[in-house]
Amino acid sequence: MQHVLLTLLSLASFPATWYIIKASMDQSKRWCFSDWCLTGNLASTMNTVTVYYWFLALSAIAVSICNVSSTAKRYASKRPFSGSSVSWGEVAWFASTVLLVWVIVPMTLWQDAWRRKSGSDQGLVRHVLRTLLPISGDAIAVQIGLVLLPMSKNSFIATLFKIPYTNLFRVHIWLGRGLLQLVTVHFVAYCFGRPKTLWEILHKMFVFPVDATYGRKSFVSFDGAMTYLVLIAIAITSMDRVRRCLYNVFFYSHALIFLFIVGAYIHASSNIFFAIPGLIMYTIDGILRTRSRAIKTQVQSVVIEDCGYICVTVKTTLAHKAKPGQFMRINFPQVSKFEFHPWTIASATETDATFLFSANPRKPNEWSMRVANLLRRFEVSSSSSREDVEVCLQGPYGKEIDVASVDANEMDAVVFYVGGTGIAAALRSIEALLQRNKQMADTHRPVRIYLFWSSQLGSLVDLSLIQAWVRDDAQDAFVVELFATRAAALAAEQRAQSCFGEQTPLLLAAAASEACESGNHKHYESTRKSLVAADRRSSVRRWSVCSVPDEDLVRFSESNVDSDTFSGSGSDETLGSQNGAAGGFALSHGRCKLQDLLEKHVLNLTPLGDATFLNVGVFVCGPAGFTRDALVGCDEFEKEYNGIRLSVEVESFDA
Repeated sequence: MQHVLLTLLSLASFPATWYIIKASMDQSKRWCFSDWCLTGNLASTMNTVTVYYWFLALSAIAVSICNVSSTAKRYASKRPFSGSSVSWGEVAWFASTVLLVWVIVPMTLWQDAWRRKSGSDQGLVRHVLRTLLPISGDAIAVQIGLVLLPMSKNSFIATLFKIPYTNLFRVHIWLGRGLLQLVTVHFVAYCFGRPKTLWEILHKMFVFPVDATYGRKSFVSFDGAMTYLVLIAIAITSMDRVRRCLYNVFFYSHALIFLFIVGAYIHASSNIFFAIPGLIMYTIDGILRTRSRAIKTQVQSVVIEDCGYICVTVKTTLAHKAKPGQFMRINFPQVSKFEFHPWTIASATETDATFLFSANPRKPNEWSMRVANLLRRFEVSSSSSREDVEVCLQGPYGKEIDVASVDANEMDAVVFYVGGTGIAAALRSIEALLQRNKQMADTHRPVRIYLFWSSQLGSLVDLSLIQAWVRDDAQDAFVVELFATRAAALAAEQRAQSCFGEQTPLLLAAAASEACESGNHKHYESTRKSLVAADRRSSVRRWSVCSVPDEDLVRFSESNVDSDTFSGSGSDETLGSQNGAAGGFALSHGRCKLQDLLEKHVLNLTPLGDATFLNVGVFVCGPAGFTRDALVGCDEFEKEYNGIRLSVEVESFDA
């Protein structure tokens, strides 16, 4: 019921916007609070709004077709770039937004703007720039509306149209960068399109007009410049590297977007027109999330795994209807009253939900490490003296893992290829598929399930959440292979050190070991130099195993280690293998490659019924380097074996 009400309220924001725009453009200016109220061009503005609404309607129709048609969905989910999870659907929609903002909207305004800005005392270049000024302003207004649409967590867009959170997040980033480019064009057109000196223009933009009267376009230049600087600050703190390494800086600075919207509205009233639906949806989202802060629950139990991960079970009734692969945003008020972080639901019942996470001991002030310390104190304290750990939950959000959907499963096999805590995203899907195989054992051939889990941490086999699978020898259609990559990295480094007589960084251990065995030292040196030149994130300076205490390495979070540590690149030598008690379980100390694993397991399968193709679903979750290598492996596998169709779904740590 909540989702239905949310959808209806969100949809109602679009016709409401139509009337708000008409009221704000009233000649009496009763509903306009901007320094520059656009009141004399209602017809042109409403034409742009109509085009914008038609674009959104056609986008909704296209997404709906993909949801109901498996063929359309398969083509939309294809990836144009090898090694990237970006789909053709995302590329096509973003390209259509570029066409809308940079071509269609300007075409509706160009003739009128060109005629109004004509004059005999200016050259052609200045005339073009002055014409571009109002056109780029209207394009910015449309782009602001597009940027805000995917911003809400409780989004009817994601719920109604089943759009993955990762796709919305990625498109939001692209649109934000496009907004910066548009504002830059607008800024340049203003600076060089005016019949004044550049110094006079800069003085108007960066000197506050003390004696000016608000509402007479006296603050337009100053406000526009300040708003532009705010947008630049948002863009810088939203860069991928800042978001990964300084998440708190990214998180708190992103609140500047509201200052940008206010500044844009003061600059010109039209800047708010297309943002109204997004702002209304975000307001609804904010009310729901504020409400969740008042509803606190408690941590029920904590398990400190031997491998260093932490399993947290929380009392809640919100998660038991969540689809496999969905996540919740979690807050620990005793650690931070404001920070919510997304955790995938690893397991859920009607009364509780279990999450899996890890923390970086080298960053003791980070949110995750402070949460880990709080939970460790909770776990070691006796029940009589134990202090309750309060939790606030939001969600669940996201969508079901399509390739592992139990309701409409047409797969011969489903492969889960995960790195580090990425296993949490696969656990509930595997549980659902195993249950399906059990219930339909008499009427259907079971779907083959493969779990390939790679982690740098040790004692993977002891993870409590997979104990039942490791020990159960009755699951004939289920294969579990674990890959402890840290042991391989250590051994490779030891071989390289004995060969080169120096400490070899962990990132280069595989290349150094290979160079040592082949005698090709020049290849190793060129690899080292290229990596140092390409990546200044202190990877090759910091990750020498010899310089890191063993207990820190054992408990180190995969999200803070360079992603190449998890990739399939480098040496694939298996240093040892230990078979479990069950026939479908194996533990290896070495790196894994998805292509090799597919060739090992999938090639022996036969299609269901009279099917021509072998349909295999592949779910990949892990760091960027891990997912990149997996996608390249999938592409190479499909090229080599035409009779196998892979349906790949990706959930990257770096989204």
